[in-house]
Amino acid sequence: ADADTPVWLSPSLDVDPVRTWLAFHCGCPFATNADVATFLLIGRADAVPALEDCRIGTQEYPDRGATLVLALPALEGGARLLLDGPGIDGQATISPLGLPVDFLAARAANRMLFPRGVDHILVAGSQILALPRSTVVRTDDSEEAG
Repeated sequence: ADADTPVWLSPSLDVDPVRTWLAFHCGCPFATNADVATFLLIGRADAVPALEDCRIGTQEYPDRGATLVLALPALEGGARLLLDGPGIDGQATISPLGLPVDFLAARAANRMLFPRGVDHILVAGSQILALPRSTVVRTDDSEEAG
């Protein structure tokens, strides 16, 4: 984030220490509505904004879609998910713990908008896992979730 990338903070992160840290290190403006934010930072206890409340880019400029940074308890220990798509040799497996109940449905709806849509970054402590909108997420029973 920088001075040209508005950041939206979920309720548990919308506190003075977080705002002060981001303002000092990034100089980013803070968005009051998710639909104008480039980055959405979402705390573990907070609901993820609905896809229709986020920037998804346009056909001409799909890169203008938002990036949702979602804090989780851990990137291992949850349900097994299969990934495939550009940049993945064959298939990869992940098991993030604490994904929102509707995460797979939201990813499927997001996938239907491709090349528009949002990207996800999952974080847990110092670990990070990026899920660009081009990554297909499936359950073990091969149900596509985009």
